[in-house]
Amino acid sequence: MTPAEEAARRSVYLSSSRDLLQPIPEIADSVLAQMIGLSQSPTPAGCERLALELDGVRRHILKIREALLRETSGGNLG
Repeated sequence: MTPAEEAARRSVYLSSSRDLLQPIPEIADSVLAQMIGLSQSPTPAGCERLALELDGVRRHILKIREALLRETSGGNLG
C-alpha cells in the first residue's frame, strides 16, 4: 500500500459519520445542478464531469458507510 493509500485509509477512520454527513446537502445541490445542466445542454465533456462527480459521491458514501459500521461496532475513533 502506498503512503497516499494509507493516508486515505486513515482519514476514513479519523472521520465521524456526523462529519462526513455534513456536506451531503451541498453535494446533492451540486449533483442536481450538474444533471439539470447536462439535460439542458448535453455534451460529452459534461457527461464526463458528471460521471467523475458521481464517482466521488460514491466514494464519499462508502466512507460514511465505513464510519457507521465502525461506530456501531464500538470502534469510534472520531
